[in-house]
Amino acid sequence: MKKNTVNLFLSLLIVLVFASSALASSFVTFTADSLYNAKNYAEALKHYSNIASKYYNEAARPENVNYLFGYESVKKAVINKSVNSAKVALYSFYMQALCNINIKNYAGAVNSVNGALACFNIQKMLTPKSLTGAKTPEMVLISQPLHVINDYSAKINALPISVADVLRILQATARERNSVYAVLANTPQGQTYNELLARYNALIASEKAYVDLSVNIVSRDLDAQNLSSFEALVNHMKAFKPIDKSVTSTLEASDKIIAKMTALALSLQGSNVSLATYYSTAMQKLISVNAYIKGYLATSGAR
Repeated sequence: MKKNTVNLFLSLLIVLVFASSALASSFVTFTADSLYNAKNYAEALKHYSNIASKYYNEAARPENVNYLFGYESVKKAVINKSVNSAKVALYSFYMQALCNINIKNYAGAVNSVNGALACFNIQKMLTPKSLTGAKTPEMVLISQPLHVINDYSAKINALPISVADVLRILQATARERNSVYAVLANTPQGQTYNELLARYNALIASEKAYVDLSVNIVSRDLDAQNLSSFEALVNHMKAFKPIDKSVTSTLEASDKIIAKMTALALSLQGSNVSLATYYSTAMQKLISVNAYIKGYLATSGAR
């Protein structure tokens, strides 16, 4: 009987925590949403930025999980609360991107999108604590439900962001990553090393997000038989100077687009030969610059 009472109490606690979090989240963006609807995008942007930062940090920060009887039940409540915080951050980052687009700050919009993508899956450290002391910490994944990820992925892919802007920011991020790595390689273990390593890992994560975004934009346009984003990628790669290891993430995007165009051309062979030929011919420009850069990296000793 006592065990059933305890389990009922914990179940109610989980429901109450999750319900109160969901209720709070419906009000937290009210001022920002009102400013956005009034087309005061600059002020709305400030509010969305503060909310996104606060709730992302709440979702990602390490937490102690204090429990008396069932760790898993309390852990579930903590995870649910973090998922809800991440969803508020996701919405705020997305609205931040819309604000940036409305004020023509496309670089800012790309950064906002990067923040939104980071909210899909967040690693979080939990440390179980009972009356007998702290247990071994565990890393959990704070993941949005699949329907939320699909919904926001579609919204993000539909944003009017130029792939040229994404590629410029990707290049700048990659160059910084390359510079940090060079310093990291000559830094002894310690606080400075740990700070540099954290920065390096954050830059790699940002690069990945920018690669994915650029591939999504080019792929979307290719599906619509629009080669403007594709041409922007080719021109960006031709102009990439100096060529060093920071180009590897751009090459990754290029490889994925070559694979995409190959698949498109093959799928059209039986139904639209002229379009299949058009894609195959255009693709040779990307293959050419891709091969040149890879050859240069292999023979020049570029760092």
